[in-house]
Amino acid sequence: MLKKDTSRNTEVLFFRKPVTPGAKTMDLVASPPLVPPTPRHPSQSAFSITPNIIYHSNRALTHLPESWLDDLVRLIAQEPHLLPRTREVFESATRHGRLIVAVDAREHNRAVGCVALWELARDGLDTPWYELGTFVVDPEYRYRAQGEKAMPMGDMLYRLMLERHRRLNILATATNPSEIKTGMRHEMKMLRFQMLPIKVHRASCVCPKDRTQVDNNMICPLRNKACRVRVTKETWARMGYPSTLSYP
Repeated sequence: MLKKDTSRNTEVLFFRKPVTPGAKTMDLVASPPLVPPTPRHPSQSAFSITPNIIYHSNRALTHLPESWLDDLVRLIAQEPHLLPRTREVFESATRHGRLIVAVDAREHNRAVGCVALWELARDGLDTPWYELGTFVVDPEYRYRAQGEKAMPMGDMLYRLMLERHRRLNILATATNPSEIKTGMRHEMKMLRFQMLPIKVHRASCVCPKDRTQVDNNMICPLRNKACRVRVTKETWARMGYPSTLSYP
């Protein structure tokens, strides 16, 4: 279990653990809840942090507490860009280590943000793809990171999830400019929807008709305009480095 240090305004930090020969996965390990160390390598940049926040993933999170689910449902309902999610899909993501929840340790362990990987589809080679989604931070906690090299909570959620799952094919779709730019800061590559494998393309376009105004989402007028798709740089490499799009 991850332990919190309530005597300090710090959070549990995660760093990438080197992959040993023959290893099948890349893990994240939790450091003690101390002040971030001076980086020894450029890949371990030091950053200041949002006070009192602990990030829970599958090592400490095997069951989603009811109060956290209520908090997250409330946050999602406030965001018009997000699709609703049920307890069942949250529990599934939790069991498979594909949910990270940000919790304020001094606000009665209230859930104040999250990001998840949702099972999306398998491509023509039967390779699974996942969608990075349900990315939300309580408005009261946005941009609270402190210090010259501060990393806002949303960036921390992105960083932790992408670091942990480098070997998965991951995409993200969004109409929210702030979310799009967060992904770009973390080296995600923006593509045209048509560059995705056809099964993945279909599975990624599931918005309701009242949002798209069309019956067939494969001709949705929002694609590549208001709605953008990005893939992780590792996924982009596995796709053969297709051409990318710029974003204002």
